[in-house]
Amino acid sequence: MISSFPHSQPLGRTNAWIPEVGMGIRYYSEGTEPPIAGLNAGSLFIDTAESYGTETILGQAPQGRRDSVFLASKVSPAHPRKPDVFQCIDASLHRLSTDLLPHFITACQSSS
Repeated sequence: MISSFPHSQPLGRTNAWIPEVGMGIRYYSEGTEPPIAGLNAGSLFIDTAESYGTETILGQAPQGRRDSVFLASKVSPAHPRKPDVFQCIDASLHRLSTDLLPHFITACQSSS
């Protein structure tokens, strides 16, 4: 797969390419201005998680340019069962205001 992102790298052994510059925002609720500024500066990879409480805000930021932003989210370790994961994906898609989430990660709880 050829990347449509400038300055991108392959994602592991997958066919996906991700932008080299990204942002992850956790526990933030002050509006879309900072994430939009990050997108405008070229940070086209957005990393979030259901437990961060930022999916709704980060879903609003790329409005109108969703095709130029790579979204990634994570399911909480509190939802380890397969049916729970699928429900979490649906909820994340809704909060992120998208029908496409190219990278969804099952987060593991640390043993320490």
